[in-house]
Amino acid sequence: MRHLVDSSPRLGGRVLLDWRHMLDLLEELDQSLPKEYREAQDILRDAENHALDTRRQIQQERENARAEAAAIIEEAGQRARALASEHEIARLAEERSSELMRNSDEYSRQVRDEGEAYAAEVRRAADEYAENSRRATDESALSLLSHLKSVVNRAMASVEDGLQQMKR
Repeated sequence: MRHLVDSSPRLGGRVLLDWRHMLDLLEELDQSLPKEYREAQDILRDAENHALDTRRQIQQERENARAEAAAIIEEAGQRARALASEHEIARLAEERSSELMRNSDEYSRQVRDEGEAYAAEVRRAADEYAENSRRATDESALSLLSHLKSVVNRAMASVEDGLQQMKR
């Protein structure tokens, strides 16, 4: 921008700017703004994907825990049937398998709760980052556009002065 002002002709203490070049600069500025928004959207999409992956992993761990518990219960059932004559051993195996099932349910609940809390935190952080990025981009664009408006207004005033001087 500075080069444009320095290289432009002067008339009565004013600078004459090429209007088409100014429009090109405005277009270039306009095209550069959405980059931060796309980055913020990418971060948000990544956080959502990570949360989805975490939920899937929790579900898979829950299913694995249930399958393991079912296998233990099945094994305990087979042992109990093999040792049916020894009633106390069969009863202890059933109690143990029930305990393992309760433990696996509790563990899967804990893993799910922790995963959901982590996913919520990641989403909150991504939302905050996206909002801060958007705010910073908006402020930067507003500042740049205000400055550019000031430069264009001064250039227009200079053009008007030049026209007035030429008419005299």
